Amino acid sequence: MSNSRANLNDTYLPGGTAMITQGKFSGRIIARGMDHLGSFTWMAIRGKKDIGVIAITAYRVCQRAGTKSGPDTAFTRQCIQMREEGDKNPDPRNKIFDIMNDILDEWMGKGFHPMVMIDSNSEITERNINEFTERNGLYDIITTGRDIEAPPSYARGRKRIDFLLGNDHVQRAVINSGALGLYDGLTGIQLFSSGGTFRPPYYL
Repeated sequence: MSNSRANLNDTYLPGGTAMITQGKFSGRIIARGMDHLGSFTWMAIRGKKDIGVIAITAYRVCQRAGTKSGPDTAFTRQCIQMREEGDKNPDPRNKIFDIMNDILDEWMGKGFHPMVMIDSNSEITERNINEFTERNGLYDIITTGRDIEAPPSYARGRKRIDFLLGNDHVQRAVINSGALGLYDGLTGIQLFSSGGTFRPPYYL
C-alpha cells in the first residue's frame, strides 16, 4: 500500500494505492515497495529462468501544476511533501512518471517485463503519458491487437482514463480481454497465461 508521507497530523489519507497477490504468485514476489508520494505501489514477481514481471499500480492526480486545490486532496498532500523536499515548483501530476521510470529502469535492466495498471486521469494520447509509454515500450493491453473498443472509465465523462499497459512479452501472454462497462477505475479484465507471462520470450 502507498500513501503520501506529508505530516498534517490527522488520520485522513487522500489518494494512495494498493496491490494484492493470491495463490502461487504470492510465493514469487521477490521485492515490493511504494513511492514516497503515495502515487504507486510495485511488486517484482519472478518466474522460471529469472524471467519475471515488474507490476505497478498507480494513481495520477488530476490537478495540474499551480492548481488551487483543497487541503484534503492527494494533489495538495503531494505538493506539500515535494516542497518539504526542496521542490519550489511541485508538479505531482507528472512527477509520477519520473519515479516510475526509475523503478522500471532498475527492473527491466534485470530482465523483468513491465506491467503498469494506472488511473492516469488523462487519455493515453496525452503528451506526458504518451512519452512514458513510448520510453518504456508499453502498449494498451486491453485494445492493442484486439477487436474491442473499451468504454469510458469514469461516470462524469466520455473519455477512457484508466489503462493496463505492458510490453510485447506481457501482451503475448494475454489470452483474452474485455470491458466490463463499469465506471470509476475499472475498465476491463485481462486473462493471462502464467506460463506465457513468465516463460522466456521466443526471441531470446
